[in-house]
Formats: sequence, C-alpha cells, structure tokens
Amino acid sequence: MPKLRERGVTSEVNRHGTRVWYYREGHGPRTRLPGPFGSPEFKAAVHAAKGYSTPGAVAPAPVHRSQDTLAWLIDQFMSSPKWTEDAPQTQKNRRNILERLIEKNGSDPFRAIDREWVEDTQSRAAYGPPEAPKAKPTKSMANAVVKLLRVLFGWAADKGHLQVNFARDVKLLGVDNKDGFHAWTDQEHAQFQAAHAQGTAGRVFYEVLRGTGARLGDAVLLGAANLQDGIVTFTPQKTARKTGTIVSIPMERELARALAAGPVGQTTWICGEKGQSIGKDFAGAWFRKLCDEAGLKQCSAHGVRKGEAGADATSGLTVDELKARYGWTENRTPGIYTAQAERKKLAINGAAKRAAARKPKLTLVA
Repeated sequence: MPKLRERGVTSEVNRHGTRVWYYREGHGPRTRLPGPFGSPEFKAAVHAAKGYSTPGAVAPAPVHRSQDTLAWLIDQFMSSPKWTEDAPQTQKNRRNILERLIEKNGSDPFRAIDREWVEDTQSRAAYGPPEAPKAKPTKSMANAVVKLLRVLFGWAADKGHLQVNFARDVKLLGVDNKDGFHAWTDQEHAQFQAAHAQGTAGRVFYEVLRGTGARLGDAVLLGAANLQDGIVTFTPQKTARKTGTIVSIPMERELARALAAGPVGQTTWICGEKGQSIGKDFAGAWFRKLCDEAGLKQCSAHGVRKGEAGADATSGLTVDELKARYGWTENRTPGIYTAQAERKKLAINGAAKRAAARKPKLTLVA
C-alpha cells in the first residue's frame, strides 16, 4: 500500500543507500525528519516543522476558497488537465511559486488583477517589499513568476474566468548573467578528468552526462535497460508528456570505457556507494561537490550539456541533428548554438582575409 504523504514532505536516497525524509514549506529551508516514515517521532517532527505548538496536534482545516479569489483560481488551474501536461519536476517548481502566491496574495480578487498588479508582484519577487528590500535582487525568480502568471492567466482567459491576460505583455527583467549556465571548456574537461580518474563513481557520473548530453534528471535514470545494440535510448522527462520525443544516440567510446571501469549501479549507471540509484536533487548536490573538488567552482552538471551542444554546433552539426541528439522539439534552442558557431566561423574567415590583405607585398627591383 503506498505511503500517504503530507504536502511538503519529500524524501531522497543518500549515497549510503538510506532513504531520508524532509519537510519544506515553499522555498524555505528543509527540515530533516527523524525516525521511520509514519512513526510517532516522524509525525511529531512534521507538526513541529509546520509550526504547531503541540506535537501530534490536528492541523487546521483547509481554508474555504472564495470563488472570486486568486487562491481559488490557482486551485482550479492545478486541478485542470492543463496542469498535468507538465513534467513532474516542472509541476514541482511551479507548485512552489503558486503556493507562495497563495500565501501572499491568495485573498486578492483575481478579476481585479491588472498589469500594474503583475508588475508589482514581479518587482517584489525581484527586490522584496519596499519596507524590507532584498540584499541581492533575484531577477531570475521574478521572471519565473511572470512566466507562470502568463500561463495561469492564459488558461483562465481560455476558460472564461478572465477577459484579458495582463501578464502576457509584462516585460521580463534583464538579468546579469544572460548566458545562463557556464558552458564547459576543453581545459575544464581535462581538469575534471585529472581530479576524478577512471574507476571512480564521480568519473562515471561525468561521462554519462557528457556522453549522452542528457539533462541531470534523465541522466540519473539511465542504465543497462536503455542500451541496446550499442544505442542509448531514452525519453526526456521534460517533453515526455507533451511530445513523447525519444532520443537515440550511439554509445560513445569514453562513456563505454567509464562504464566498464565502473562502479555502476544495479539498475542505473550513476549510483550511490551501495550501487543504489539516486535522485536528481542529491545528484545535483553531489556533482556540485565533484566540481568543487576539481577546482571548477563555475561549472555545473547542466553546463556539461551546454558545452557539448556548443562544441557539436561548432563541429558542423545541423539544427535537426542537434534536436535529435539533445531531445529539443523546436528549432529555437539549437538555432542559437548553430548561429553562434556560424558567427565564430565567419569571424575566423574574416580575420584570415584581413591578414592576407595586409600582408606586405614584395616589389621586384630591376
């Protein structure tokens, strides 16, 4: 019988093969929950983490959502087929944002929401309220809020709850790091390989990421079941529900070498100390530690994928070839990489022409 979890309770398997439980409210810090799941000690810790003064006290009854409030509209959206179209990780990220909106603005009448309301919400998410400004702006988070409001209000307009999607035309804030994740360089790859030799779990982790180009959430699920006749095949979680796109790529030599050296897990190639599979959240923290140990503070798991895509575009892969390898379903993202590669090629060719034009010409003297 499946375990019934309270909202905010999550778990993961650590590298020692032990499942550990946490409670987290929205974007707040995680609280480690002691004892076996469902034990009196466990339940008391959950209630304490929620702020109830008496361990084991009954949680307050759910607040009735008036049908003219933003909280009601969000409830309807999260119960709709539109919500189920997204991958589980996307749902998780969006749920955190929506729960914070309910906490701060749930009682607002949604039909009174206008562009000014959206812009104010964006500003507060980025800079904090005027009475308690943030020490460091979180513009990326603010943009994520606006993007989600566009989806929410777009759905509401389609269903007749709203006449206008006021979030649609709100401009996103400019961010300092427009390029996003740092793309790995050849030198950084060499530095990581020197720090994590063949035959280590860290090296297997790295080679799976680089050899498949998979996102972290897909990479931790790959194993022998995904390999047949030298081809690694999997369905990316991000687009599984919307398009069902399948990625099929040949097993590369360096990845095969790393898997042969091991260690690999019982069902997945990336594994913990006892051969057990690990979750995305733990894997992300572990790879962060591996990069730090190699002196690569600027590098990340997703940066491996980004660097490989850029290198492939420079090598001449077309937009369609990049889409096939990396599981993209639209031309926009691979088009960015091919455009960058083409600009680099043109710049190199242009420099060669400039050098040739400025090369001193020999004058024959009679």
